[in-house]
Amino acid sequence: MPITNDWAMYKVLSEVMVGVIKKVSEKVTYDLSESILNNTYNYGGQNRYYVAGTKEPTYEFLAAFHFDEIVNNVNKVFSELFYDWENMMHFKPEYAIHGTGSDDMREKLAEILNIDGETEWMGKPRKPYWDIFIEDMFTNGKLRTYFDQAMREEFSKIGAQILWFSDSLKRR
Repeated sequence: MPITNDWAMYKVLSEVMVGVIKKVSEKVTYDLSESILNNTYNYGGQNRYYVAGTKEPTYEFLAAFHFDEIVNNVNKVFSELFYDWENMMHFKPEYAIHGTGSDDMREKLAEILNIDGETEWMGKPRKPYWDIFIEDMFTNGKLRTYFDQAMREEFSKIGAQILWFSDSLKRR
């Protein structure tokens, strides 16, 4: 469908930006998951406390990070990454699952596990998953690369429409 007016242009560009945000969010979520797996769960060997001595985590901490639905307002398109600790269903202090004693640590777990060394209550060495993830995204330029790739892919889908609109503006 050719773009014939400003509103049509807005709709097309808005859809492009939603596609960009969706693609970038998926890649960022994947990278954060990899950082958590490598630096929290898999770093430093198994944890004897995982799920009733099975040495297997619940993976609820990993699943607690996700992006909100994409918001598409008139002048901006965005989504926010957040830590949804309330979705972590298991708190079993007898097995040190997400806390100890009466201390439910789920709300603060994202901060507690972002450590280079051992956590006080679990004794398992870890790497700072969040710090490593942020450095990878910003200092190492991954986030910019993701945006650039997604912009190219999404804008390539509408190239002919934009050119047609641009030509029609010149004829006015």
